[in-house]
Parts: sequence; structure tokens; C-alpha cells
Amino acid sequence: MKKAAYSILATGALALCINSQSTEASSNTYTVKSGDSLYTIALKHGTTVTKLKKSNNLKSDIIYPKQKLILSGKVSTQTSKTPSNTVNTNAVSPSSNTATYKVKQGDTLSKISTKYKVSVSALQKTNNIKDHLIYVGQKIKIPTTTTNAGNAGKPTGNTTTKPKPDTTTKPPTTTNVNATSYKVVAGDTLSGIAYKFGITITQLKSWNGLTSDLIRVGQTLKVKKSSNSTIQQDKENTTNVSKPTPPTVSTNDIKQKAVNLGLSLQNTPYVWGGQTPAGFDCSGFIHYVFNNAGLSMTRTNAIGYEARSYYINTPQVGDLVFFRDTYQTGISHLGIYIGNGQFVHAGGTHVQVSSVNEPYWAQHFDSYKRFYSLD
Repeated sequence: MKKAAYSILATGALALCINSQSTEASSNTYTVKSGDSLYTIALKHGTTVTKLKKSNNLKSDIIYPKQKLILSGKVSTQTSKTPSNTVNTNAVSPSSNTATYKVKQGDTLSKISTKYKVSVSALQKTNNIKDHLIYVGQKIKIPTTTTNAGNAGKPTGNTTTKPKPDTTTKPPTTTNVNATSYKVVAGDTLSGIAYKFGITITQLKSWNGLTSDLIRVGQTLKVKKSSNSTIQQDKENTTNVSKPTPPTVSTNDIKQKAVNLGLSLQNTPYVWGGQTPAGFDCSGFIHYVFNNAGLSMTRTNAIGYEARSYYINTPQVGDLVFFRDTYQTGISHLGIYIGNGQFVHAGGTHVQVSSVNEPYWAQHFDSYKRFYSLD
């Protein structure tokens, strides 16, 4: 009788253990539903596309309904995390009146100076930086000024939002298109300079002997072919390159139409690679909305649109909002600013309106920008 009782107890305990393990395992898996993408699943469960692909040995982003996916790590509903590269406020020294900041990917001296209300020149002088080049992991000393005294080492403004970039990165409003040379200013990129002079990046690099896209402030670039161009350069220069045709309607009308159309598409399903009202991804949504609002543009991704726009300090309705490190490292998501800190975008499971102050988006906020062609 005792043996029978022990046997029953042991069997019951084993069943409870197996059931507990099964429950734990099921909580760490997800069954794919129609309309799902790796991006939306990663967003929903607080993980990344890269981790999902690694955990499930996926070679591509293709998934199918009823497929069971292993979720990497524990599922967490807490999307608001303190960024790892925050300023070490304990580094503030009363004697030196400085704090330190650790440079992270995407940082520039302009962004850091705006964030802590100091000038770029002050940062350069304090850190003995001769040009604008900084690198990830570098520790930058933040000098105290009369405007940031008592707040050294603390980002300005609402601590849940990332500071907006400096307006000094906006390209000059007037450009002498007949000039033969151009002096690089803070915020310039090869794509922006090429656009202003109606030439290609390839031409710029060829005429100036550039082997990469890196340029420096104060550098003088040739923006017209010289009389002693090489045969290869002459061949390239015969290519018919023209500056994009300006919109036939006002830029404000285009931006307002883009916002109105974007809002009318709310609840349209999120579809990876989609660019029609049947379904959109974030860049396909931008392409469709602005083209139908009167701004002709080719389809590209978030990084491509980021390269075609410039930083602004105070966003207007119809400007762009960029985010980084969402499902991949670097610029990875964007939407259209609609005012009051809100933006419309294709994200999650559908087109929707979100706020840059929401914990997830505040953590991944990169910048407000405006298309060069809407300047």
C-alpha cells in the first residue's frame, strides 16, 4: 500500500514538473499569424530581428503563418530602458567644471553641443580636437557655461526625449550653381553638395580624388570639371546630370497633403517591402505618400531618405522623424511629423500615429529632418 502511494506521488510530481517546463517553454515561443513580420514580432516581444533570426536559424526575413518561433531571451513588456551610453554624472568635477560624455554611434560634435547647450568650438577647445572627427567610445569633456552651469553632464530638456539636432547643419539657402568650387561647412555631406550643384556623388569624388565619402569642414571641393580633366572624367561629365525638377506646387502644400494622406491610411496593414494601400513598410509609406502629394521621388529605404534630407531644429508639419537601432543598427525607421510631438508611420502591425515621447520611440529617436527638395 505504501509503495503504491509513493508511486502515485512520484508520478504526480513528475507530471507537475513536465507541465511547468512545458508552460515555460511555450511562453518563450510565438506562433506566427497572418500579417506578422520579424520586425513586428521583435517589437512586440522586446527583442530584435537579429536575435530572432539567430535563435531560429533563419537565413532570411521570410516567415509563414503557424510557424513557431523561439523568442530570444525573456519576453519583456518593458520597452523603456535607460540607454547604455548615458552621461556619467558622477564624473562632474567641481574643480574643473566639466562632465564627460561617451560617444556613441551616430554622434557628431554638433549633436553633442546641442544636447548640452555648449558651442562646437568650446567642445573642440576643451578636448583638444583640431577638426570635427570623433569616434565611438571616445570620452568627451563637457565644459560648463553660464547657460548650463549646474546642469553639466545632464542632457537638456525632457529626459525621455533625445535632443534635436542643430540648425547649423541646414544647407545654405542660396547656392551659386555657377561656382567652380565649394567650401565644406558643418553638416555637409557629399549627397547634399551634389544635389545643390546638380551633379553626382561619383563626379564629386572623381574631380576631387576622393576614395571615400568622408569630407571635413573647411575643405574646398571642385564642383565643376576643370580644363585639365582626365579622359575618364570627361567621359563621365558628358552624362546628362540635372538637378531634380522643383515641385510645381508649394512645399507647404506638399507637406500638408502628405500628412492628410498619411492620416487617411491609418490601420493599413504593415507589410515588409509594401508600398501600396494593400500594405506598407516604413519607407514604402513615405514613398507612396509624398509621391501622391506632389513630390516625385524614387523608392529607397530609411537610410536612403535620411541621406536626402538635412537636420532641422524645430520641426514643421510634414517634416521627417528618424529613429535608429530599432530592428537593425543605425537609421532604421522613419515617419512624418504631424505636430505636438506626434508622427504618422507604418510600424508595428499597421499605419498609426505615435508620439516621440513614448518610451520606446524616445529611446530610439535620432533626429528631425527635411527633404532637400522641400527646402
